[in-house]
Amino acid sequence: NDLLAADKGGLVYTPIAGLHEHVAELDFTAMYPSIMVRFNISPETVGAHCCQGKLVPELGSQVCTHRYGLVPETLAPLLEKRNRYKTLIRQLPDDDPRRESYKRRYSAHKWLLVTCFGYLGYKNARFGRIEAYEAVTAYGREVLLRAKEMVEARGYRVLHIYVDGLWIYKPGARERPDYEKLLEDIREQTGLQIGLEGIYRWVAFLPSRVDPRSSVANRYFGAYQDGSLKVRGIEARRHDTAPYIKETQLEMLAILAEGRDAAGFRASVPAAIRYARQRLEALRAGSIPARELVMRQRLARHPHEFSVRTVAARVACELVRAGVKLIPGEKLRFLHVPGPEKARAWELLEGEVPYDRQVYTELLLRAVESVLAPVGVDHSMLATWLLGNAGYWGPPGTLPPPGVDGGQPLLAGCRLNRTRWPQPCTERNHPLLMPLLAGEGLRSLLSGTPALLPAPAALLEQQDSTVDA
Repeated sequence: NDLLAADKGGLVYTPIAGLHEHVAELDFTAMYPSIMVRFNISPETVGAHCCQGKLVPELGSQVCTHRYGLVPETLAPLLEKRNRYKTLIRQLPDDDPRRESYKRRYSAHKWLLVTCFGYLGYKNARFGRIEAYEAVTAYGREVLLRAKEMVEARGYRVLHIYVDGLWIYKPGARERPDYEKLLEDIREQTGLQIGLEGIYRWVAFLPSRVDPRSSVANRYFGAYQDGSLKVRGIEARRHDTAPYIKETQLEMLAILAEGRDAAGFRASVPAAIRYARQRLEALRAGSIPARELVMRQRLARHPHEFSVRTVAARVACELVRAGVKLIPGEKLRFLHVPGPEKARAWELLEGEVPYDRQVYTELLLRAVESVLAPVGVDHSMLATWLLGNAGYWGPPGTLPPPGVDGGQPLLAGCRLNRTRWPQPCTERNHPLLMPLLAGEGLRSLLSGTPALLPAPAALLEQQDSTVDA
């Protein structure tokens, strides 16, 4: 029981999945190093019985207040310099040549502080102690819970908490002054510095691929008020994503970021889909240079230790046969190719080599799905729109209905009356569903308001059980 209470780590919430607006991100500045300095956390101060020290929340262990610990005494000047560089960066104009130098120094101090916290829990560290490490995370959980209570007491709603940050929502709160008093109160109550990381035009927390009914703590993206993006956990942030797919996803996000709120996001969905279709058509035509599709993966073990013929195992064995010595930790570069090889080491390829269009098509669809998942678009819909030529108004040469933009996608598979069409539109049933989806169905998905339309019995009777009423 003691171990379960102590070894909890940082506080992480399951976010409320979906697309949100009127959201701000609050971030504690260097939270764990600040806790070590503020609460005197050091190997020789935690668990000391030289005085009546302060008790660590949840754990109950004592922290000495009689003497200043070695670790906080070392970190205090580093923390002060980091904060000073952060202030200088904000004060300087964008074209000031000193900004880049200050950014690098700020980053160096940031990582020094981060590694000091990590080493506190490392068993072989000379100045490490696991009880001190657990005390830091316990204080972190306590501080976040206290901040959460203050946020909710002032009429905000907490959408997400992740280790040292909170995402909070309040209708109409779109400007910095809406949060200044709250931040001041949190600083006063916790003794730690907290800042406004940014206010979002919109932010999306993504569902799990394994269970779409639940969300994932570290998979989200959003657009700040200045149009800049924050992206975490999706393909564009992964090191094993091909450059072409990463560029496609980031450009789609840039298109969606032009929307100034959730409604603007939904209104930009057709443009994002058109761009994705262009990129997919070029990919399936085989016209993309192979260098833009190179995959990267870290080698987890020695080549002879693989028991399953994964892509990494195949590439590693190919390199070994070519005389290359590999050790765990090295990065492999490879290209998915058609045929029994499935993948070839990039360094051993000569000239332009055909790539496996099916594999890269699937990878691109997954990246597009991540971007559009917040508005209910799933893999089957994308396959219909982008691969089945059912994403547009009728077959080539067919004019769209009056007043309808023919460039907008037909939202086959959208939910009407909280039910899902079990199969996407095809050439057989597409003309029958067009009158229904051409009206409120399309507008409702882009506006976020469910369409309250009864399924016309006469329309459904014309289909031989292809749509379940």
